[in-house]
Amino acid sequence: MQIIQNLPPYIRKPLMQVAMKAMQNPTEAIKRATIATLPINLILIFCPHFFKMLLVRKSGTLYDNADPRGLQNKKSLEKSTYSRIISRCSSAHLNTLETFPLFGIALLACMRSHPKTNGKQQLMVMLKLALKYTAGRAFYIMLYICSGDSQIMGGCRTAAYFQNIFCIFQLFRLSITAPMR
Repeated sequence: MQIIQNLPPYIRKPLMQVAMKAMQNPTEAIKRATIATLPINLILIFCPHFFKMLLVRKSGTLYDNADPRGLQNKKSLEKSTYSRIISRCSSAHLNTLETFPLFGIALLACMRSHPKTNGKQQLMVMLKLALKYTAGRAFYIMLYICSGDSQIMGGCRTAAYFQNIFCIFQLFRLSITAPMR
């Protein structure tokens, strides 16, 4: 509580309002926290891309923004001192773009299929799965960018990927097994 008291008023006031609403209606707070994982994952999608752009800029490589996927741009990026990491960032970005729609659909289907009368336990399972997916995706991105040629790190990355897929299937399972309205 002392930490909140030390925050600037423009942060403390909205935070306290959210906390008061959460105490008044915990079920709604859980649902809102679950939905909040969607924009967090959108940010995660673009983290590797922005990191790649920082590396491109740091290496002094000319980046052709008029034709970012063009052959000339690919050739100049290959000559960069950070070319391996830049390539890994691009791959992490693309892979995250592949899995996010599945997560979003599963999460929204799950949210839609659980009526307001459901207990907090089901909602907490949904929230935990959404948070596990988000944490696993962040871990996956870090492993992808930092793993290099290490087989052990590659194995950890694969495990993180399958953990993400498992969370998605669990969210779909929750939505499928929910009572019909």
